Amino acid sequence: MQKKTTIIAITSLIAILFSPATSACMLKISTEMEQPQVGDIDVITVQFIQIHRNCTVKPEATEFETEGLKILDSTAWAPIRDNVYERTFHVEYSKSGTASFQIKRICPKKGEQLKSLDIAVQ
Repeated sequence: MQKKTTIIAITSLIAILFSPATSACMLKISTEMEQPQVGDIDVITVQFIQIHRNCTVKPEATEFETEGLKILDSTAWAPIRDNVYERTFHVEYSKSGTASFQIKRICPKKGEQLKSLDIAVQ
């Protein structure tokens, strides 16, 4: 019985360690404003977190698409701690409704990754 429990525990651990969710890089998007209005200038922060640490795709290969907002300027990617990179965008909301800020990365190991932030603009 003890041997069977140990085998199940080891198999479960291996499955968790090698599952796609744990080995794919993570993307995070955040905004400073909760309820922006047309014409407001906001700061959107993007983080790229390398989970598998030997990523062959540089942060600069990340693509950005917007709808309902205009990118005024942005910083370069900067490491903020081990395997975590951050980039900040100053944006202006150009129309009421839903504005969208989307990140896209194409990984040779895990395929296309998309992350989107939808913002309600008044």
